[in-house]
Amino acid sequence: MNSDCPAVERLPDETALEEILLYELTQTSGALWSHYDNEYGKVIREINGDQTARKILLWATQEPPRRIIFPQDVAEALGQEQQQACEILALLYKADVIDRVGSVSYWGPADPMLRRYIQLVCLGALSPTEDGAG
Repeated sequence: MNSDCPAVERLPDETALEEILLYELTQTSGALWSHYDNEYGKVIREINGDQTARKILLWATQEPPRRIIFPQDVAEALGQEQQQACEILALLYKADVIDRVGSVSYWGPADPMLRRYIQLVCLGALSPTEDGAG
């Protein structure tokens, strides 16, 4: 495994693997962080102007990956206007963060690492650091 995380020395220990995964997803020097930030993070930040996209993504990642998401369910759960939920879901679909299932229904992110990236980095559960510590 190629990682700068100190836990690499403890592999194949499962706790070491979890530490490496968190390191790679949350540190700016991490390969997974770099990949997801380049592919999705910049777009998510652009969409996230009023924090509505952030709320929708958090809600979507708490649902099973292949559960159908309807804009009215999102709007009701988050106390948003349905039109605003529709617009944000459409933008997230265009950015390839979520998948469209019908004309106005979606699936949340299916990629388990993208889901973790969204939960940890985009939604602020952890913040990436420049020094690689943490």
